[in-house]
Amino acid sequence: VSTSSLEALRLYTRAVRAQAAGEAIDRVSLLQQAVTLDSNFAMAWRALYIDLNNLGGDQALIADAITRTYNLRDHLPAHEALLAEAAYSTYQGDFDRSIEVYRRIVASWPDDTRARNNLGHDLRTFGRYEEAEQVLSALVVSGLASASAFYNLITTQIPLGRADEARQTLLLL
Repeated sequence: VSTSSLEALRLYTRAVRAQAAGEAIDRVSLLQQAVTLDSNFAMAWRALYIDLNNLGGDQALIADAITRTYNLRDHLPAHEALLAEAAYSTYQGDFDRSIEVYRRIVASWPDDTRARNNLGHDLRTFGRYEEAEQVLSALVVSGLASASAFYNLITTQIPLGRADEARQTLLLL
């Protein structure tokens, strides 16, 4: 990620690692501190958007965070710019675009577990359960999946009528 502030990077890293580990800490506060230290820290804005959105936070703050992320994308390396574009597309409800962008990210950066998880999430949200299950199952099997990837896989398997597989996924946590 790109930031001009070492302290902002430290705060962002702490928040992202806690999220990946399923650790219950106040990530929103950490990310708000990070963007206060560096208002051009696009990936911290993106993470803040995701956390606020997942927590059902204030809609004005959510809109501000994703809009800032999107507006800063031209100043980012290609990978980060694509992540910003994909998140903004998801926020706008343009799942065709977000899926296409996440596919590009995964093709170029196959180790990007966030993009793989978000691709699965958006495929599921768009009702493309079979594709979502393939993406998310591969991520879970890789051993690199975050807690949210397990949740996304389980909530993909259930509508497919795969309750036994969903139970097995839950047991892997």
